[in-house]
Amino acid sequence: MAAGLVLDILIFSYFYLWTSAVAWLAVLVLLWFMGNPRSLRKAASPFVTILLLASAGLVPYIILLSHRLPNFESGQKLTLTHAPDFLRIPELLGLSVVVFIVVGTLRGRVDWRAPESLFALSFSLMPFVVFNQQVITGRSLQPFHYESFIANYVALVGAYVAAVIIWRGPREARRPVRYRLAARMAVIALLWVAVEVLVLPRQFIIKDNQFSDRVAAVGQRLRQLSGSDGTIAPNNTGPDPRPLVLATDNRVSMILPTFAPQAILWAPQFDFLNLGTGESRERFYKYLYYTGIDGSKFARELGQPMGNIAAAAFGHERVLSDLSVRAKPITSEEIAGQVADYRKYSLSFTRERAAQHVLSYVIVPLNASIDLSNLDHWYERDKGEQVGNQLLYRVHLRP
Repeated sequence: MAAGLVLDILIFSYFYLWTSAVAWLAVLVLLWFMGNPRSLRKAASPFVTILLLASAGLVPYIILLSHRLPNFESGQKLTLTHAPDFLRIPELLGLSVVVFIVVGTLRGRVDWRAPESLFALSFSLMPFVVFNQQVITGRSLQPFHYESFIANYVALVGAYVAAVIIWRGPREARRPVRYRLAARMAVIALLWVAVEVLVLPRQFIIKDNQFSDRVAAVGQRLRQLSGSDGTIAPNNTGPDPRPLVLATDNRVSMILPTFAPQAILWAPQFDFLNLGTGESRERFYKYLYYTGIDGSKFARELGQPMGNIAAAAFGHERVLSDLSVRAKPITSEEIAGQVADYRKYSLSFTRERAAQHVLSYVIVPLNASIDLSNLDHWYERDKGEQVGNQLLYRVHLRP
């Protein structure tokens, strides 16, 4: 019952944790019944209990999924494929453990039917299930999350358990485990965790937090303005019911909605929104146009590895290869096509197009050299207000 309740909690925590737990449990059940076929009735009771409790948690989870946005799969980079994936590091480590246990069994040093051996094998085989379930289901969802956050640890647990089993040897001549050595290894592991969590990323975490604080200050100022300038009205039913903000730094655009009530013209995570056909691309091109990015600079941005601009143009799965099983590299022909489309868009920009999404505010980093001549052609800017290291402009569409 405790295991079933823990699995229910995992279902509502992190997708890759609970699916890994289900995969591991399925492998363990299969191995357990293969190794102990005569104990089927005795072992079935706890597994059935876990299954029933997990099913109770899955019902509301599936109901919630049924109400997701239509473009949810596109935003999450769901890949439709049956291609196998056998070369991940956790799989290779798990395979080596399986080989060691098989060799140990053939030499009489390991009893593969023993519970500890079955546990080691289940941990080692679980990565193969999560990385290759698409062979049957035809769906793969950002498998790198398994590799980075769960399968690597599970494979290491399997390797460690297998190492202890092989060290101890056969039951009739079992070598005692040096618990003092094991305790030292545990202390070393905990110290390394402390180094990774508390020391190494500290400078990056502090830097990111300071940047977020500065964006929060701009968001608080926008919140104050929303209560005094009348830009947010309850009876506003136009295409943009909330005033639009153009943040020239897309890092600001990703954080600003946490603190400000206004809407964002464009941000790198717009592929998660339920926008109309072509609207995401329209907003993306407007962001490029207003921030002074011409065709040449656009081409350079598209060639940057793991860049937000390239991800917006081609999709995150094309820029981050680990998001899909078989990523398709971006070709020079595709970049040239994107640049040609954007140049055509820029040359044909009209006031009617500017009026489709009317801006109310523009945020520019204080010391940034950004060409706002395209924006100034269609909008009037006030003198600006400095908020931290950002300049906040109020803008009005020219008549």
